[in-house]
Amino acid sequence: MTATRCRTPAWCAGRPPTGLSEAEVMPYVAERVAPYKRVRRGTFLDAVPRAASGKILRRRLRDQRPEQPREAGERP
Repeated sequence: MTATRCRTPAWCAGRPPTGLSEAEVMPYVAERVAPYKRVRRGTFLDAVPRAASGKILRRRLRDQRPEQPREAGERP
């Protein structure tokens, strides 16, 4: 049985005043989590879009992310 990897991007809300970048976040996360949990791409947002009930609007997050070429076997 082969597992299909779904590489979901990470969204970071609230850019810190230090100007932290994606290039600085990824190595930090990589040394603290298991290899299969590593962030491979990410996006910084001012705020996470939420509905009136407080739920995260995942569809709006997907619409905001920049299109990147998918790797073979990656789910949409």
